[in-house]
Amino acid sequence: MVVKLNEFFSSPTLISRESARALQDLVRSGGNDSHTCPQANASDMGDTISFEGIRGIAPSFIDELIRIVISLRNEAGCDLGIGYRLRLVHMPTRLSSKYLAIARSHQLDLKEVEDRVWEFTPIPT
Repeated sequence: MVVKLNEFFSSPTLISRESARALQDLVRSGGNDSHTCPQANASDMGDTISFEGIRGIAPSFIDELIRIVISLRNEAGCDLGIGYRLRLVHMPTRLSSKYLAIARSHQLDLKEVEDRVWEFTPIPT
């Protein structure tokens, strides 16, 4: 799934949980892609959300967005197993302890894997 937020929001600032909830149908449909559960050995086991054109985000928006992605994957019978990754690209802010804490609250690890690219992965149990 690839979702481009600038095609959905007219405001360049995303700060509320309500804004993230407004994305639920877009995330459910996978943007312009159909959403399927990849096989365990698939080379691309993840979802990508592009923040290109977005100038600001709040932790509450990211927290709710993660909740939605996890909920919709569970609803579709997909899990967040080893190999899954959620990539947020063109991030308008730097990675901080606030976002790391949000990731941990969802049992996810968070790293900035490239400039302005964050990657959430399940914490191995």
